[in-house]
Amino acid sequence: MRASRAAIILLLILAAVIPVTLGGCGAKKQTDSFFAMGSYITQTVYNAENTLLESVKSDITQADANISIRIDNSYISLLNKEKTAVFDTQTYNILYSVVEFCGVTNGIFDISLLSLTDLWDIEGESPSVPNQDYIITALQSTGYENIIFGDNNTVTLNGGVWLDLGSVGKGYACDLAVEAYKEVGVSGIIAVGGSIGVNGKKPDGDNFLVGIRDPFSAAVSDIFAGIKLASGFVSTSGSYEKYFVEENKVYHHIFNSKTGYPVENELVSVSVVCDNGMLSDMLSTACFALGIDDSLSLLKQYGAEAVFVTNDKKVVITQGLRFITTVYADFEVIYI
Repeated sequence: MRASRAAIILLLILAAVIPVTLGGCGAKKQTDSFFAMGSYITQTVYNAENTLLESVKSDITQADANISIRIDNSYISLLNKEKTAVFDTQTYNILYSVVEFCGVTNGIFDISLLSLTDLWDIEGESPSVPNQDYIITALQSTGYENIIFGDNNTVTLNGGVWLDLGSVGKGYACDLAVEAYKEVGVSGIIAVGGSIGVNGKKPDGDNFLVGIRDPFSAAVSDIFAGIKLASGFVSTSGSYEKYFVEENKVYHHIFNSKTGYPVENELVSVSVVCDNGMLSDMLSTACFALGIDDSLSLLKQYGAEAVFVTNDKKVVITQGLRFITTVYADFEVIYI
């Protein structure tokens, strides 16, 4: 499905970052923006009490305080420092679920790569390709198998590993927001970096439109496709988000946990749609690392769908999204 140029222009005007929202006749629309989980967060709800947005903001801010490595006294920061820590039950269960997913992917998705990512420093001021010997040494201090769960919410790290939950926090924040919207029975949408959560329909009765950023455009507001959702989550991972160039070669932030180098395949972007925000976040990273063919069984296992974008501007869409996804830009579209 393709849209006219006029439709593309309209969508770009309406797009905030990724979500596209339209108010209904007489609907009370409330919007809030704040910073947490390493991203600017925007949420919009309709016909809600004034306290809902503040409640969601409080829940996400508290979750960030529990899992962020940017916060010195978070559970994850304390665990990284002390190698043993006692967690609250909610954070313990989150970490347990994430490590289970690491196992399902055989470590393709791995939250214990901080010693490696710190070495590359892609998000820092002076990223560069490390010496091979340093990469080998850093890899020796990785491996999700070294995360040990004990009694009474105790977690221990072996093998000198360090954890970073940056690849799950944005999706988890969407889970918290959508759960809050559902509890009070209001429609709403939240954007946390590359993750989107949606509950219900817009006041005009139409589904929310979730735009997917064009990975070939420098403008974050440029979208090449839209997915219409009445509920659910969309997370996108891409090589265009964080990268540096050295000797005419691009090095991005999604790493091959076996080699210690950024993943090299045909993909520039993967968007995953499913019924859990944290899972969509993890799946988008895992599927980017796996490539299209090897992702299909993983997606099927979790009842998820995906939109893959290749470096030669092909858009590969799984069948479950065929009739709710519209591609606006000049891409070759393939359904699998």
